[in-house]
Amino acid sequence: MFFELHHLSMNFTSMSYCFIALLFFAVSSLFSFLIGQWHEVLV
Repeated sequence: MFFELHHLSMNFTSMSYCFIALLFFAVSSLFSFLIGQWHEVLV
C-alpha cells in the first residue's frame, strides 16, 4: 500500500515528507534550545 501510494504521487509525497521532516527538526531543535536556556536560568 505504501509503495503503491509512493509510486502514485512520488514527487509530491517526497517533497511533503522532506518539508515535514525539516520542519519537525527545526521545531525540536528550537524547543531543546529553549529548554536549555530555561534550565540555565532556573539553575
